[in-house]
Amino acid sequence: MISRMRRPKVAFELKIDKGPFYPGDELNVELNLRPRQNAEVRGGMVEIICIETYWQQIRRYVYSRYGGYYRTRLYRFNNILFKDSKPFIEATELRAEMPVRKRVTFALPSEAPPTVIGGAVNIQWSLKASVDVAKRRDLHEQADLVVSTPQPPAGSDLTARAEATFDHGTMSITMPSDPVRAGETIQGTLRLQTRERLSPRQVRVELERGELAGHRSWSGLIDQQVLEDGPTFEDGQVREWRYRLQVPSGPWPTIETNRSRVEWRVRGVLDIRAKSDPTVEGAVHVHTGPR
Repeated sequence: MISRMRRPKVAFELKIDKGPFYPGDELNVELNLRPRQNAEVRGGMVEIICIETYWQQIRRYVYSRYGGYYRTRLYRFNNILFKDSKPFIEATELRAEMPVRKRVTFALPSEAPPTVIGGAVNIQWSLKASVDVAKRRDLHEQADLVVSTPQPPAGSDLTARAEATFDHGTMSITMPSDPVRAGETIQGTLRLQTRERLSPRQVRVELERGELAGHRSWSGLIDQQVLEDGPTFEDGQVREWRYRLQVPSGPWPTIETNRSRVEWRVRGVLDIRAKSDPTVEGAVHVHTGPR
């Protein structure tokens, strides 16, 4: 039903500090009311909320004119990860052309989940403010904010290593053990030791991001580097290549909650034109913390 109440002639504005924000930060909120005519206000609230969207596979019985049947579909749900609210104005009479400015401060929790806007995972923070106006429509304003991951520990320059053995030989790959910031590069080494003569089509490394939000998944190839095209390796030969992959800037940090997960993996591929090419892969932790 559409409300027949008229909108009050009051300009309402919500301002926040320029982000990004990090767990444990204070968030200063400014709320401005500029009435163009007198108005009675019964109160006002502002809240900060973090919502996680996830998908659940549900089997339901569907009725039709020809009978019924069961159908399984993905349904979207919202889960509140954090919520806090504060009043910013009490019952009062707003006077025409007399602006009112209020300030509220929120503290982000030390374990605040970061903003993620991905292919399946969606975790978003926002501020919502409302003013209860007597005999008029209520006023509403909203602002989104980006919460990044905290500053990771000091770098150790150590590397992680993964190894895989297959019919034609053994591959190993190294990658940083420290978190890598979004927008920076991942560097490491791919090593191959053959057990027979081999002429693959290509040797390459790939950077993949995988996401899971309840029962909905997504994965994508983010970057790749061809290390060698059309090589020939003799039995017992050992080869090593240095690689460099670019992590894009964006709200896609490594994260895991009860319902959502974002993972980054580096994969070495020996393309031998097979249905399942030999691969070796390892996980990389990506963060969106400060430089």
